[in-house]
Amino acid sequence: MAASGVESRFNSHPSRAGEMKRSAENTNSRDPIPHPLDLTHRISQRAYELFEARGREHGHDREDWLQAEAEILCSFEASSSMQEARAAEQHAASVA
Repeated sequence: MAASGVESRFNSHPSRAGEMKRSAENTNSRDPIPHPLDLTHRISQRAYELFEARGREHGHDREDWLQAEAEILCSFEASSSMQEARAAEQHAASVA
């Protein structure tokens, strides 16, 4: 199945939709959170890359989506942690 079918199932999942909505609501200027549709698009693209890497073998759409989701979210969390560390260093330098 193409990533778009997986994407539509993901978007219709109530708990995921709620999580994405809460994430968007918790955005503040210090902690930039990508728009949920941007994350969904990036996950969809990565899931499709995994599908193609497998030789376009159907039947692994859920696995591809979950792997892509884990990779993208892990990458986002790592970059957020780096941003927080830089902000803490800058704050410590300005206080000292």
